[in-house]
Amino acid sequence: MRIVILNGQVVAAETAAISVYDRGFLYGDSVFETIRVYGGKPFALAEHLVRLERSAERVFISLPVPLGVIAEEVKRGIGLSQEAESFVRVMLTRGTGPLGLDPDLAEKPSRVVLVEPFVPPTDEAYERGIEAITVHVARASDATPAAGAKVANYLTSLLAIREARRRGAVEAFIVDARGSVLEGTTSNVFFVRDGELVTPPEQAESSPGSRARTSCVRRTRSVSRPRCARCAKRSYSRLMNFSSPRRCAKSCPSFAWTVAPSAKAGRDRSPASSTRRSVSTSRSKYLAD
Repeated sequence: MRIVILNGQVVAAETAAISVYDRGFLYGDSVFETIRVYGGKPFALAEHLVRLERSAERVFISLPVPLGVIAEEVKRGIGLSQEAESFVRVMLTRGTGPLGLDPDLAEKPSRVVLVEPFVPPTDEAYERGIEAITVHVARASDATPAAGAKVANYLTSLLAIREARRRGAVEAFIVDARGSVLEGTTSNVFFVRDGELVTPPEQAESSPGSRARTSCVRRTRSVSRPRCARCAKRSYSRLMNFSSPRRCAKSCPSFAWTVAPSAKAGRDRSPASSTRRSVSTSRSKYLAD
């Protein structure tokens, strides 16, 4: 069941509405977190909310209520949904006000908690992998004081996933101006090479400290193979030119997809042309960051 909690009040999902003068609607002037729910329990809730607060601070949005209140609203929504497997999106907008970019025009910030049933990828996707492309982009908040904030303006990712669909792929990897793979539009990036689990460094992400990714890395540190690799200096070419198929660490529930090169890979090697790969993503990050 879909659940909507708007400014602390439960409202019907079919009729839930927010003002057309809300700055989140007008300008994408908002921040958010997406939280995966396993067995009715939110994954790393406290850490997600701390990151929500950090994002709000970076774009100068004041918390309308303490984090503890938001945490209780999240738990309440999960309970009302009656879904064992779901995901929660928590949004903070700067609030409503007259038209104009000046942030001081906004009134009290608004908060929204959305609970949605989780629909996992198909078994075939986990067994055979998926088609993916790479897309070179510059995100709106990069090189600004808001860099690292998880803002709701996802136009870059929307256009990237549209391009992926146009090319017959499922996912798109975001590549920065230096040629480094940062993340997928809806996924974290991992692969296993020569016994090492490789993933971009936290500082390379648009939203540093993904709880799903951090948890996966932490779990693999307790096993001998594959061992974790901090890949701050891994180049785009090394990341994308992995070879033989390998299986991810079974000790981590998020590692469930096979990493394997696509038969179509290599036809067009220019970075801007978006090389295709059949790759794995983190199960927990497919819909939840």
